[in-house]
Amino acid sequence: MSRRERQIREKEFRKRLILKSALKIFAKNGYHKASMDSIAEHSELGKSTIYYYYKNKEELLLAVLEEGLKLFFQNLENEWAKIEAVKEKIAAISFVSANFFYDNPDYFKLYLYFSAHPKYNKKTMELLLPVIRSKNKTIIKLFQQAQKEGVIKSINVNAIAEIFGTMVMGVGIFGRYKRKQDLRRRMKLINEILFEGILTNEARRENEKIY
Repeated sequence: MSRRERQIREKEFRKRLILKSALKIFAKNGYHKASMDSIAEHSELGKSTIYYYYKNKEELLLAVLEEGLKLFFQNLENEWAKIEAVKEKIAAISFVSANFFYDNPDYFKLYLYFSAHPKYNKKTMELLLPVIRSKNKTIIKLFQQAQKEGVIKSINVNAIAEIFGTMVMGVGIFGRYKRKQDLRRRMKLINEILFEGILTNEARRENEKIY
């Protein structure tokens, strides 16, 4: 290994260490109570090293949240690579989300913290919006493909993708699950509601008479 390659590896290692420590501190103390000193202490790096990679706490927060988004969507893309049917790919979104919520609770704690502070959540989400939009386009394309294949009705795919995403996130926000399988069962129910609805066939026929 050349000296340059070793330096690149060392820089990447320090960045990952900083992001991991920042995530822990942000999730534990909240963004405003967290300090660069505490992050430096947790990572066992000098504060000057932290500032070498990230000029301030806000930039570090953004990097942490971007890392979480990339991890989630990479997990999703890995799962999609195993699947061909569009319906199964849509269903996989909820199951990958369940695994991510359970395996990465600190990311979710941080998300919840910002959800409780609309002012700061808005500012942060504006910074992350380009990343989120690019990934959401892929999900919307799945719903469009499902329409073309006659899997779902001819409805507003942007709206249904947003509603579906809200349902999935809601399970993570309002549920407290000790076991991953309990969380996955809730996600399975969401998929059933999405694709089959909750009405019986008889009730559905009555509903059609009303509307």
